[in-house]
Amino acid sequence: MSGNYNQALAMFNSMKPLIPQGDLLAPKYELIILSAIADTCKELGDYAAAIETASLLLDLSSNLTAPESKRIADSVLQIMGNTEIITDPGFSLAVLAEHIGRSAKVVSQVVNETLGKNFKTLLGEYRIREACVRLLDTDTYGQYTIEHIAESVGFNSRSNFSVTFKKITGLTPAQFQKSSISDSGD
Repeated sequence: MSGNYNQALAMFNSMKPLIPQGDLLAPKYELIILSAIADTCKELGDYAAAIETASLLLDLSSNLTAPESKRIADSVLQIMGNTEIITDPGFSLAVLAEHIGRSAKVVSQVVNETLGKNFKTLLGEYRIREACVRLLDTDTYGQYTIEHIAESVGFNSRSNFSVTFKKITGLTPAQFQKSSISDSGD
């Protein structure tokens, strides 16, 4: 653990006695203090301390232990790596939670707090990653339109695909395809 995390934890422990005992809001005060410490560590660029503090925050804000949160996060990443599952247009947070055997609320919390993004963003990133693979694989997918590739990775509309693709890669799908063709032709 980093020094900033130990300092943050010491600061939290020193502030805990200031919270009135028996106050119904005491757990919320603890969460607010830890959240502020995690944000400060992140702003200082000490991401390891921010993650450690967020892990402690996660422990307090739910019934999940840190090892259980890590196990759920690992399961999320394993499932997200399965293109057959995530490219199904019906894949959702509820489906992901069902695969993991936890509630959608718990899975969402772990994705948000452990992976630092919401489920929609995470899914978009994985689907766009697969779309890039397919756009570059001209032997297998060269005869398909961009719209077909968008549908094949789980997007219901080309416009949503294009917006998500550009947000993640900085290029439109057509620009990406053209730049990869020109790069391979050099």
